[in-house]
Amino acid sequence: MGPMLNTNFGGSPEAADRRPRDRGSALVMAAIISVVVFALGGVLFSFANRQSSASNSDRQRQQAIDAASAGLVDAASKLTTDSAPGSYSGTYDSSGSSYSVTVTPVAGHPFRKMLTSVGSSSNAKRTMQQVVEMVPVGFTYGFFTQGTVDGANWTITGKVYIGGDLNLPSQAKTVTGDVYVVGNVDGGKANFVGSLYANGTIKIASVDSVNDVASGKTIDIYTAGHCPNPPVRGTCQPPNLKPLPVALQTLPSFPWPNASYPGSYQPYANGKTEGIFYNTGDVDLSNMSALTHDMTIIASGSITLPTRLTKVGIAPVQLTVISTNSGSILLPNNFDDKYVPLLAYTKGAFTPVKKNANSVTYLGALYTGSFDAHANLSITYPLEGLKSLGFDWSLANPQQFTIRHISTREINSTP
Repeated sequence: MGPMLNTNFGGSPEAADRRPRDRGSALVMAAIISVVVFALGGVLFSFANRQSSASNSDRQRQQAIDAASAGLVDAASKLTTDSAPGSYSGTYDSSGSSYSVTVTPVAGHPFRKMLTSVGSSSNAKRTMQQVVEMVPVGFTYGFFTQGTVDGANWTITGKVYIGGDLNLPSQAKTVTGDVYVVGNVDGGKANFVGSLYANGTIKIASVDSVNDVASGKTIDIYTAGHCPNPPVRGTCQPPNLKPLPVALQTLPSFPWPNASYPGSYQPYANGKTEGIFYNTGDVDLSNMSALTHDMTIIASGSITLPTRLTKVGIAPVQLTVISTNSGSILLPNNFDDKYVPLLAYTKGAFTPVKKNANSVTYLGALYTGSFDAHANLSITYPLEGLKSLGFDWSLANPQQFTIRHISTREINSTP
């Protein structure tokens, strides 16, 4: 046999043949992996970018909602002193978010308003809508005067505010409702169904009842010099209270002319039984006898009331008399108004045509700068307020309201 050929059983020649092919496969796999990694990176970047964009949009939407809500608060605050619908706008915060609010009346509800507030932040807009009820607070007293009162026999149903002293003689009297007196009280013989508060001294010779007494100086009831035992009920506050128990108040204002008084105006003439009238100078209503519907008399001078007033039909009617220039509201002798609720307002005097009118019977509310009717006085203010008697606040706007929220919702928002 010839010499045998030495063979490398490790397969070196075969491995050498395979290496180029293996290196090609590895390069393909690496390329595939790189493509996958880059693709995943792109997906992750896109996802992160979308997440960031979504977070930014969410933030803008929330800022728009906050701005719209701030607009509602701003409009409600302005409505506490202005009953006329309007538009308001403002900036919410340093980011540039802003709001624009429109206030419109709600049909069939004279004291209800619709507030529509659009909040904006960058490209986001959100619209909030709120319904509110405007509750007038200007005429909550049955009897309100800024001056001292020297009275006689009183029967008053309703709250009382006296801006000076309250001096009542010894005749029996009943006040159903709380009494607020800035000065001193000399009450004679009295029955206070409500409470009595005064910044000065309180002195009552005899009292049937009083729910609560508070004084800024001294309290002297039954001439005992101290808070009495029953029939006084509730708490008898010690004197020298700080702060004083009665806050100083002023008459609500009647700006004229004002959009709160709707319609056009003619001077009042005898024979009119309804409507809204404005007179330059004085108005004499002494010949008026009956009303068919609500009537409002606005005058720059004094107004003389009729002796007696009735209504036609069963529907409630209201008489409002307003002196815009501190004229007097003049009372006839034995003024008797049991059937037609009356709101009389003047920064001047409520006084008889002739001194010492015998009696005053009054249904409604009396607001006056000074009171000079030394007579048997009967005032009845309905406990549920004048509105229940058909009184239209828009005809004599107190220009002061509290706001009651009824509903709030988001509407028509973009994006």
